[in-house]
Amino acid sequence: MAFDELCSSHFIWDITTFTDNENQNANSRGNKKVERKPITLDQKEPPFLTSNHTCLHFQNINGGHLYFYPHFLLIIDDIYEVKLLQYQDIQAQFLEATAREMEVVAPDAKISGVGYLYERKNGQPDLRYKHNQEIPKITYGMIKFSSSKGLDETYKFSALDKARSFHQAFQDYCSLFSTT
Repeated sequence: MAFDELCSSHFIWDITTFTDNENQNANSRGNKKVERKPITLDQKEPPFLTSNHTCLHFQNINGGHLYFYPHFLLIIDDIYEVKLLQYQDIQAQFLEATAREMEVVAPDAKISGVGYLYERKNGQPDLRYKHNQEIPKITYGMIKFSSSKGLDETYKFSALDKARSFHQAFQDYCSLFSTT
């Protein structure tokens, strides 16, 4: 099952914010800064419901947890406010995101190159810094769930191919509910 494979990603993060990188100057590369928090994916029911179905659970640091039931998505926040979305109302987008990894590189991560702690706009090392260490560039898989009804959650996975496979399986499943 694609979800079980996705759960086996070495690192899984909830993307809590995207902000402009404030530490840029005229010669440096200015990218978005991404804040990420480690989370777990599992199969469980919400705390106050019992059902004959286990559901796919995406933990959420800055909002309601996502519970994927067979026919709907249930979102429950920390004060037990509930939203219910139908799959035809949900958009799932797969993204590849390449970034310099300043922390531990996951064993299942795709290393796509090398950057530098201080680099110029063209990606070359900034020679003004004598001890300018190499930093691995990692390509991660990201899945963004959104809807016109307020859903806007992005998750990042160290295992690029597992994220891509889950996204495709999710898209295929959602197409079963399409009315067109």
